[in-house]
Amino acid sequence: MAGILFENSIHGLRYVADSKRPFIERGVWCCLLVCAAIWILYQVFELWLVFSIGPTQIVVDNPRYPLAKIDFPAVTICPINKVMYSKVLAHMDTIFDRNDRTNRENFIHSMVAMSLMRYPYYDNPANYLQNKTAYILNNSELDKLMQKVGPTLEEVFAGCFWRGTPHPCTDLIRPQRTEEGYCYSFNSKTAERESNASSINPPYMSESGTLHALRNNAAGKITGFEVLLKSLDHEYLADDKRVRGYNVIIHSPEDFPDVSSNFVVHTDAQKVTRITVLAAVTLGDSSLLRLSEEVRGCYFIHEYDVATDTPSWVASMRDSTRSVLERYQR
Repeated sequence: MAGILFENSIHGLRYVADSKRPFIERGVWCCLLVCAAIWILYQVFELWLVFSIGPTQIVVDNPRYPLAKIDFPAVTICPINKVMYSKVLAHMDTIFDRNDRTNRENFIHSMVAMSLMRYPYYDNPANYLQNKTAYILNNSELDKLMQKVGPTLEEVFAGCFWRGTPHPCTDLIRPQRTEEGYCYSFNSKTAERESNASSINPPYMSESGTLHALRNNAAGKITGFEVLLKSLDHEYLADDKRVRGYNVIIHSPEDFPDVSSNFVVHTDAQKVTRITVLAAVTLGDSSLLRLSEEVRGCYFIHEYDVATDTPSWVASMRDSTRSVLERYQR
């Protein structure tokens, strides 16, 4: 046995088997070999653990993946000002007498509080109403009121272009409900489809009811989606001190826009803002269907329907806004 250890090619074992070497030196080499064996076993265990949790094999099919096979990203544009001053005054004239200064002032307070509801400053309405009186709004009419006093598509967009060609904005953009209110989306499968009956507005719906997002075959300054935005500076309420401009969210056509990842475009005359994204595509083999969702950590698109109606959290947000207003009623 000692002869086999002495003649092998593994560095260190021959020193352990060499009886002519000092005992301490042989002991040191023995400890080093044991530590190396433990480290190797630990690495093998870690690799097996990673494989057992996510049994996925990544293969680079083509490093120059064709753009035409990738959905163009969805673009959601949210006006920072969602309550237009002129529309608030016009609406007050329909529900209050011009001499009813108390209710008119309280209604303005409620509108300012609602306009301040945005990520991540959800305590802004409560802070604003601490020393003010709010006008309690009808909970069932809250959605209609926000649409009535908010900016319309025509009041937000001055022009829309796809791949350098101008198109009517109503043919490219749909309303989109988000966590911070009503916005407008391009190429989003989660945008509303009831309020815009345009048959050419992307994403397109096939005869089977499947939504297909727009795609592009090139990348450049004028080969994507381009919009001209109008300034809404003159429509901010007097107590609204927020920055002037828009929040832009770039997301997958399959997903709802995440307001926490927005990009602020400030209102500046003759300003051009360009947003470029990098696309990544991950393909899952059909053999993954044999695994449960907990094991594979993902799901296939055909396993769940893409929701296009109003999400449940819109109703919960409406109730929370009403509770804030009721708290400050006197």
